[in-house]
Amino acid sequence: MAEALEKGAVAALVERIPPHLPKDAPLLHVKSVEHALKATAHHVRHSTTAKVFAITGSSGKTTVKEMLRLALENQCTTHATPASFNSRWGLPLTLSGAAESDKALVLEMGMNAPGEILNLTQMGCPHIALITTINPAHVEKLGSVEKIAHEKGSIFAGVVEGGTAIIPADTAERQIMVDHANQNPNIHHILLFGTSKLASCRLIDTSYTETGMNVVAAINGHHYTYSLGVTGIHFAVNSVAVLAAIHAAGLDVKKAAQSLGQFQGASGRGQAHFVRNNVLLMDESYNANPGSMKAALDAFAHRPIQGKKYLVLGQMGELGPDAPKYHADLKDAVLNVKPTHVYTYGDMMQHLKTAIEDQVPVTHVADLETLQKNP
Repeated sequence: MAEALEKGAVAALVERIPPHLPKDAPLLHVKSVEHALKATAHHVRHSTTAKVFAITGSSGKTTVKEMLRLALENQCTTHATPASFNSRWGLPLTLSGAAESDKALVLEMGMNAPGEILNLTQMGCPHIALITTINPAHVEKLGSVEKIAHEKGSIFAGVVEGGTAIIPADTAERQIMVDHANQNPNIHHILLFGTSKLASCRLIDTSYTETGMNVVAAINGHHYTYSLGVTGIHFAVNSVAVLAAIHAAGLDVKKAAQSLGQFQGASGRGQAHFVRNNVLLMDESYNANPGSMKAALDAFAHRPIQGKKYLVLGQMGELGPDAPKYHADLKDAVLNVKPTHVYTYGDMMQHLKTAIEDQVPVTHVADLETLQKNP
C-alpha cells in the first residue's frame, strides 16, 4: 500500500486501515472493496453513451477483443479491457478506466466457475454480446462441455434493449447458446458466424502468405476481402466474428476489414517472432485447452515454412477425469505439423508422448525447468 502511494496513487480503496501509514494517507475506507468496485462500475456503465461490446468464449476472447479494438479505433474513440482484466475484479477496473468521450467499450469476460459470466454481463449491460467458441476449458469445474455452453450463454442475459447476440455456428452446442439468447426479449437480432452455411456472417476462403493470410468473408450478404498478420483458420473465423459485431453496431464493415490488416496477434496467442539465425518462433504460451491447442497446431502446419519444425508442448489444466484422453487426442494435430522433434512436459503430456512416439521423435520431461536445463 505504502509503495503504491509512493509511486503516485491518488488514493487507495481499502476495507481496513493498513498499519504504518501516515495519518493523512489518502484512503477510501469501505465495508467491501468488491462491492465498491461494482458500484463504481455500475455508475460508469449507466453514465456512458458508448456502444458496449461484451466478449466471452472458451478461447479466442483476447484475440477477438484486440481485433475489435483495432477495428473500432479507426472509426471512433474506444476503450477496451487492458491485458486480461476480465474477472469480477478486472471488469470493474476496465469500466472505471473509460473516458466520458469514449464511443465504444469492449469488455472481455472470463470465468472458471459457474455464475461468473452472469454477474459480469449484468455489470457490463452490453448492446452486443459475442461468444467466440466452446471448448472443454474449465470442464473440471463445470462438469461437461454442455454446461460450459450454458455458462457462456448466460452472457446474453445482460444484453440491453435492442441488442444483438453473436454466436459461433460451427459448434455442436450452438442451439444451447441460441436458446439463451432467445430467453432475453431485449435481444432483437441473433447473428451466427463461422464456416457453416447456417451463418449469415461466413468465412468464404483463406490463403496463406509468408507474413499472414488473406481472408474472404460474407457479412450479411456482402463480400469483403482483407488480410491478417497471423495464420490459422481460427484467426480467420475470429475476424469474421469481429466484422459481425461491427455490422451489428451499424459501423463501416469495409473500413473495419481493412484495419484488420494491422493485426499481428495478441501477446502469447499466435504471435510470430523472427529471431536470430533465421528462426521463426510461434508463441502460443499464454494458455491452452484442447480446442485452442489443435487450432494453434493447425496454424503452424499450414504456415509456409522451409526447414525444420520443433514443437514444445506443455500440459493443459482443468480438464477433469478425461484429461489423459484430451492430451492423447492431440496426436493427429501434432503429426499433421510433420515436426522434426516434439518436446513435451507435464504429467498429462505423457499420454501424448505414448500416442506419437512410434511416429516422430519425442522427448518428455516432468516440467519446463527440466526441459530448459536439458534441451
